[in-house]
Amino acid sequence: MKLFSVLSFLSCCHFCTPTNPKLLEIEPSCLTPVMKKFMTRVIQENSQEKSGYLFVALNNIEAEYSDFATQQLNKYSAVIILNFYQDRDVEFELNPHHFKFAITDPEDELSNSGDIFRKIRISRARVVLILTKKPLPIVVDYIFNSYWKVRSINVILAYESDGKIEIITYNPYLQSRKKLVNLTNSVGDLFYDKTTNLLGSTINCLLPFRDRTKVTRVKTPYGVSYVGKDYEAIHTLITHLNGKIEVVQMDNVLLNPWFESLLIPDKNDRKMRVLQDKDISILVKSEQFDIIEDEVVENLYPHAQNDLCSLAPKSSEVPMGVSLTMVYTPTVWLVNALITLMVLTIWIIVKKALGNSVNILNLYFDIHRIVIANSIFPFPKISLERILVFSWVLTCFLINIFLQTKITSFLAIKKYYPEINTIEELFSSGLPLYSIPNQIVEVKKKYNGTKYEAYADSLISISSNEGLMDQMIYRADVDEMPAFLTEHDIAVFISRCKNFRKNGAQVYHLVKESIIPNFQSYKVIHNSPLLPILNKKLRRLEEAGFIGLWAKKTIFNATVEGFLFPEGCDDGRSARPLSLDVTAIWFLILVIGYSLATTVFVVEIMVDKINQRKRRIIFIN
Repeated sequence: MKLFSVLSFLSCCHFCTPTNPKLLEIEPSCLTPVMKKFMTRVIQENSQEKSGYLFVALNNIEAEYSDFATQQLNKYSAVIILNFYQDRDVEFELNPHHFKFAITDPEDELSNSGDIFRKIRISRARVVLILTKKPLPIVVDYIFNSYWKVRSINVILAYESDGKIEIITYNPYLQSRKKLVNLTNSVGDLFYDKTTNLLGSTINCLLPFRDRTKVTRVKTPYGVSYVGKDYEAIHTLITHLNGKIEVVQMDNVLLNPWFESLLIPDKNDRKMRVLQDKDISILVKSEQFDIIEDEVVENLYPHAQNDLCSLAPKSSEVPMGVSLTMVYTPTVWLVNALITLMVLTIWIIVKKALGNSVNILNLYFDIHRIVIANSIFPFPKISLERILVFSWVLTCFLINIFLQTKITSFLAIKKYYPEINTIEELFSSGLPLYSIPNQIVEVKKKYNGTKYEAYADSLISISSNEGLMDQMIYRADVDEMPAFLTEHDIAVFISRCKNFRKNGAQVYHLVKESIIPNFQSYKVIHNSPLLPILNKKLRRLEEAGFIGLWAKKTIFNATVEGFLFPEGCDDGRSARPLSLDVTAIWFLILVIGYSLATTVFVVEIMVDKINQRKRRIIFIN
């Protein structure tokens, strides 16, 4: 690449202007005026992106001009120019992991495409824009085959043909090439991260044998399924990217990919062959692929071994008086008042319809006369009215037993105030929070400079890193028990330990929200299309604060669930209240039926009373 190409490119980007007249003697290779206009549009429409920077790779740049261009362009935080022909390292002022584009200008023979490819992989660029002269079809195939090995890269080939810009791009998830001629619209749509949408493609996850800690194979009547925190995290992430996950096992004796590659003498090549032949993108943690030098593994998530959880004292018991107010809420009192008002209203209406001569005492004697004495109509001894009255008596007796049982069951169960389950509740409670010195240093280092720094500073160190349980027993023998911060496994053990119980009940409660949660232990390997998006999303999780750590819902259900809430089971510190829900339903049906029958019975009494008045009037007349 000629030097004039570099400075002409820089001048059209308005970053710097050529100052050396000797540069005009060198002709550009492919940056024609039409191509420079296209490059100007590319930079103008994409340099303001916050998700990354332009990464420009131009060939055959002399060292002094390469340094000058790099220094000038770094001021604008938009473009980086790398020299691939100089045998020296270029120090970046920007993080190369944030690069979004890689713009290259290969020579006609494409001899340096391999070097460019390795540099781009190191930079984590997601889009490769290749500027060249109009290539032959065989050259196009060669270029695409060089970059398609890493499916996370979006390759765009741009060249000039008859005064127009032609672009060839390819997405392996679409299985088709796309050619654009005379591009006049916005070029921003070309530079998308294709890993944000896998378009239904299948991502293979290798599950080695001898490792069932994170993924478990379960046989069901409907087939074979997988469970575990790693599998749920991977499955949720792939589903979010509109892809499908396929688990490849290594415990199949007949079709074991590891045994298939044992004939390869080189151990590193053997691992690479397994991953390449099976097109593996995700690898669950395994000793067989733990060697970093073989360059099989790109990233391991996570690097933390255990999460830190908090133990808070169990909440206090609710007094009996407060418990009664919890049952007899204003709603219950309102319902009782409405029922009383309805009965009173019905009685007033009945009394107004029958006259002032009717009172409760007379009505009682009328009911007794009709039902018991049977002095008006010659009812048989077993009449509907008799059955109705005795059924009401029996129902009221059973309802009384039911209510007494429920009240007794309720009063027998101890009620407790809500437990502390969030970090904010823990620190707002004012409880002293103790931990060992090493863990306090870890928490302060992670949250230094964040809005949760005050929480980290409030941690109280115990005497040493050893003997945590003994010191907890010593400090817990006070009126106000403190809280403790420790590893998850130790916290679970302490919460269930018999030494930390009082009157048979647990003393400590495991806070559901973790101060430093643990991520999953799976690896994303060399040819995974998930590298860019995983790096981005998991970096956000790693660098965020307590509550903000879980604000993003992208992989919440997988990565977070099970760690923020490690203990989903009931405390079991007391018996459950006696449940009579089914009996209550039957009682409700009886009450409704008897209420309808009673309504008919009351109407019959009213008709009888009216008939009595008519008889008196007829007798008087």
